[in-house]
Amino acid sequence: MNTTEVENYPGSVDGITGPELISVMEKQAKKFGTEVINDEVSEVKKTSKGFEINYGDGKKEESLAVIISTGSSYRHLGVPGEEEFSAKGVSYCAVCLPPDEAVIGNSSVKHISSIKEKQEVLTHDGSFQEVVGTTKRKFKGDLVKIKTRYFTEPVLLTKNHPVMSSTLARGSGANYWKDTSFSNPIWVKAGALKKGDLVHYPIIKKTQDIKNLLLSDLVNVRVDNKGLAHNLSETHTSKSIPNKIPLTKSFMRLVGYYLSEGSIFKHSFALYFSKKEKEYIKDASNLIRNIFGLEPRLIIKDNVCKVVAYSYLLCNFFESLFSKKSFAKKLPHWMLHLPLAKQREIIKGFYRGDGCMREKDYVLVSNSRQLVYQFRDILLRFGILPSITRRNKDQLNKKDHFIDGRKISFRHDKYHMVVKNGDSIRLMDQVLGEKHNILTKRIRSNSFAWIRNNYVLLPVTSVESESYGGYVHNIAVKKNNTYVAKNFIVHNCDAPFFKDKKTLVVGGGDSAMEEALALEKFAKEVYISHRRDEFRATKIMQDRVLKSKKIKPLWNTELKEITGDTTVKGVTLINNKTNKEQKMAMEGVFIAIGAVPNTNFLKGLIKLDDKGYIVTDRNRHTNVAGIFAAGDVQDYLYRQAITSAGSGCEAALEAQRYVEELNAEQ
Repeated sequence: MNTTEVENYPGSVDGITGPELISVMEKQAKKFGTEVINDEVSEVKKTSKGFEINYGDGKKEESLAVIISTGSSYRHLGVPGEEEFSAKGVSYCAVCLPPDEAVIGNSSVKHISSIKEKQEVLTHDGSFQEVVGTTKRKFKGDLVKIKTRYFTEPVLLTKNHPVMSSTLARGSGANYWKDTSFSNPIWVKAGALKKGDLVHYPIIKKTQDIKNLLLSDLVNVRVDNKGLAHNLSETHTSKSIPNKIPLTKSFMRLVGYYLSEGSIFKHSFALYFSKKEKEYIKDASNLIRNIFGLEPRLIIKDNVCKVVAYSYLLCNFFESLFSKKSFAKKLPHWMLHLPLAKQREIIKGFYRGDGCMREKDYVLVSNSRQLVYQFRDILLRFGILPSITRRNKDQLNKKDHFIDGRKISFRHDKYHMVVKNGDSIRLMDQVLGEKHNILTKRIRSNSFAWIRNNYVLLPVTSVESESYGGYVHNIAVKKNNTYVAKNFIVHNCDAPFFKDKKTLVVGGGDSAMEEALALEKFAKEVYISHRRDEFRATKIMQDRVLKSKKIKPLWNTELKEITGDTTVKGVTLINNKTNKEQKMAMEGVFIAIGAVPNTNFLKGLIKLDDKGYIVTDRNRHTNVAGIFAAGDVQDYLYRQAITSAGSGCEAALEAQRYVEELNAEQ
């Protein structure tokens, strides 16, 4: 699954990736009628009829014969410091996302493939940190699609990508909904997540106020000695506005009006309201008048009142900050850090334009995906947990829609931010200065997501597999080594983080060679510690490593200890020939020393050796009639794709013979 190039499998003349080989084999198996069930087996039981296979979600199946081919996982060294510095400089494998998967970057949601070095992304502690490197590799196989409550757009990522997760324990009895407890967060592979697990989303912590903006910093203008900004080329109708714009709460409310109902056309700045919304029309007019010194006009047509200010400067100012097109509207990044009192006014203005109070909730609507995700992050700072749903434009256009008698069509997807949780509605009331009727009727409300310790804890609603072929991407993040894959926190790939640093790879097989070659692109120096005086990797992989000027083998050398403070800073090595110890400064350690069989769920059922491998005879029979084993789960010597395929064929033929004999006896 983690092999980027297989060059020694029969028929793969030009090489093939490990995931591609898996995908081809799966398609071939399905061609002959194989049913593939994507689930995790928690237990295999012997029964009077044969075997019972139990899945983690309570589902069961019966079978006359079972072939175990669960493979192996990365082996850990077990040396001091290895566990302590795991994901803090100690790494085992690559982790990635497809190119169109979104991450929360500086100024909101962005495709991971568009993220560049020096940009910032949101990390696990609620801070934005600098990206120090990016990676891209070919991948073909299954990705994991994870959906959560509230933030409903699914996230796609590789199965081994670490996700910050915890579990929930509800109370019992009449007050079960009150007595809830949460486990401490841990890193879990995406493929191991299951329905009901809690993933974590960080709440932005930084607060930084900005008092004023200079129009001349954003727009090409001429400023006179009175502090007024002028167009470079003026006519008799041109109007000047103040160059220094005070970023007051009033200005922020005007920003909210513009983000919801504002438009710019040439030199006209317009806000749209229902003509019945006299309070909002008056407020918006006063804001334009008091902040910019412009006299707005009111244009009423049918049921719509348009508040218009004619100013080329005002249009350019708002376009430079918030964009012109409705589907591209956004907040500048620094507005995500403003004090809550100012952010409250942005929400209030937006709600008045594109929000409403419904019977059981509040709803805010926009066709700008970026803006919706920014509003999510702002609302979370107030403790308000919105649910986000996307409505596809094609589906919306299947029905006729009207606003005040006007038929409208949709050119972009529509996003709904819904606030319906009881605590969130109470807090939303405070922000908007409203009073929702539901709070007078509702005795209590159950929680289906929680805010704890500056995190949102979101239950996973589904985990599915999705086939994919193409490039996958990852980013390395300064300081925190984490980022947010749209809806939850993931850990990053370590390799780019070691740019211009010293790193150590432990191992002598193909995996170790592959890690060293990947690190060569980033690290200042790459050392390979191997306990023998020659590698056991395939010749082509050895040749590539030994030709590299950056990669230096350490023969007959074993890793004894990993040291550091918050991250890896050094290693202690020992020469197994001379018994001499050597301490080296090192900032990264990559473990590639083989694997351990995935057999924990089989203990007590069949015979395992002292290393956990399944014991079989030459025909792949275990000590229990009807159970067979194939591949790395029973092969500690060769561990090759070709030998696994061969043993799989043998096990299948033996299982077929076993079932036929059973049927004949019956």
